[in-house]
Amino acid sequence: MVYKEFKPSEDLKSILKCYWVLEGTREEIHEKQTIVPDGCMEMIFHYRDLYYQYLPDGSRIEQPRCFVFGQLTRKLEIEPSGDSGMFAVRFHPEGLQPISKLAAKEFQDSAVPLDMILGEEGVMLESQILKASSSEQRIDLIDQYLTDKFESCDVADSIVKDAVSIIINSRGRQKIHELSIDSAVSRRTLERRFTDSVGLNLKQLSKIIRLKATVNKMINKEYSTLTELAYDNGYYDQAHFIKDFKKYTGLTPKDFFDPKLSFTHLFYENG
Repeated sequence: MVYKEFKPSEDLKSILKCYWVLEGTREEIHEKQTIVPDGCMEMIFHYRDLYYQYLPDGSRIEQPRCFVFGQLTRKLEIEPSGDSGMFAVRFHPEGLQPISKLAAKEFQDSAVPLDMILGEEGVMLESQILKASSSEQRIDLIDQYLTDKFESCDVADSIVKDAVSIIINSRGRQKIHELSIDSAVSRRTLERRFTDSVGLNLKQLSKIIRLKATVNKMINKEYSTLTELAYDNGYYDQAHFIKDFKKYTGLTPKDFFDPKLSFTHLFYENG
């Protein structure tokens, strides 16, 4: 299995976190995999076989060939139907909204076909990406599309962008009730604009960013005990940390290193 990340161009780094590619045979990636929330939306292109997505009731559906996955508020379970070939564009939390035809809050926990997000342009982009023969070609195509698109559309909501930056820079530990003061708008206005643009409310994103920072330390073994880990990352105590952990991963910290979390480990370590 090969996983690689690529940095966006200077012109796009304010809206994109990275590009990534995942390739592997059915023998290498054959089990159900669990993905947990990380606060980012992604545009994904399957240029080899498709993936199944499991629903909360245990049933499964086939993911679209090319789609945008909205903000996760719970764990996502996926399974390859054959050989994996995935090219993805990972946006900053608010980065996608200026070019999307849907408010981000409308497709939480959902894989939405590209044409529903980008219209007819999405159909053309899908065709170009699937015909490309290398990651470099795909990146060039997306770079050109997004550069042109963002030159002709409204810029991201600056107040929302500032709020996202504060949450990320504080690793989710910024007091939410202070954000409306920092942004010089009412709490109600900020919440509405934030949820429309990011797909999560302020509290949800803060919890997810804090959990991601904590999980990253777990993966890199930067802690001695769970109690120490919890306190160092702003949780009241170990029980508080475990409660949030279970909410967003469906697992206990002890079970986090199960092979089914290998995708999450890859994305968290490198993302």
